[in-house]
Amino acid sequence: MQVIITTLPEKLPEAVRAMIDESRPLAEGTHFFEERFTMGGSARNLVLGVGIGLLGILLALFGVYLVLDQSTSPRGLDSYDFLPLVVGLVLIFGAYLLVASVGGRQALIRAQKAGRRTRYGIFLDTDLLVSRNWFDTTVIPKPLFKGLAGRSVQYDHDGQVKRFALPATFVDTDPAQVEAAIRGWRDGA
Repeated sequence: MQVIITTLPEKLPEAVRAMIDESRPLAEGTHFFEERFTMGGSARNLVLGVGIGLLGILLALFGVYLVLDQSTSPRGLDSYDFLPLVVGLVLIFGAYLLVASVGGRQALIRAQKAGRRTRYGIFLDTDLLVSRNWFDTTVIPKPLFKGLAGRSVQYDHDGQVKRFALPATFVDTDPAQVEAAIRGWRDGA
């Protein structure tokens, strides 16, 4: 089995789909460390989204100006004149995604406060380490796991060492406990 990184649950093996499905019980022997969603994370996304959005609007307006007003340019219109417009539109789209994520994160915060498991976090199964975060799900078979580097999980993906950071906070678990559990999983304990 290879490393799988996807946003689409249908691309995951059935055992992993069962892990991340809140309506199904976890298989015996699967350890789950739930990521805690916080108001600070939501506020950070909101502020970042608004800031990026404003920058995107300014760049897009400047890009429109460059395209429409060619009287100041002796060389005429070329592809570089469209660059600020394109970058501005990409930033506006990114800002929209960040701001739109706040509602979903707030729903997860409310669910966690109500005591419901959200199934976002780190799963340790017999031979798989699964990370489900807000953006994607990463499935790492034990032979491709390369260890921890600080608070980052390292793994081999197509011959290159890749990494992702562990969540900053967990529900009812200290991050050091999660790191110790991952080391124990690697060593077969």
